[in-house]
Amino acid sequence: LIKESFYFADLPGYGYAKVSKKNRAKFADFTIKYLTNRTNLMCVFVLIDSRIKAQKIDLEFMEFCGIKGIPFVMCFTKADKLKNKELEKNISDYINTMLESWESLPEIFITSSKSAAGKENIYSFISQTNVIFKK
Repeated sequence: LIKESFYFADLPGYGYAKVSKKNRAKFADFTIKYLTNRTNLMCVFVLIDSRIKAQKIDLEFMEFCGIKGIPFVMCFTKADKLKNKELEKNISDYINTMLESWESLPEIFITSSKSAAGKENIYSFISQTNVIFKK
């Protein structure tokens, strides 16, 4: 619960988590049910490690969100772990991969928990989104 106003829900990891296939399937089932049954869900923040190439599981998850009409944004994390040129190239490559099957992309944030990069942009986005919810 954030500022007695709205909730963040951190869903189980579906990609990196070192769990059995059975538990991974349970995570996937839970996540699908949660996302498709939340009438008050405003947006999903898809966290993407900016250091690695587009992963099939992430692309499939975002495609699922698109098909189901679940609003989402892409948050590239760990921006502080790369040099600017490398970060720009990785994100550009990811965007180009997405545009192979998407006409347009959702909003994109570049973030770092260490340097707080992107924090204010995300706060602003959340504030604007919450105003829409309250209407």
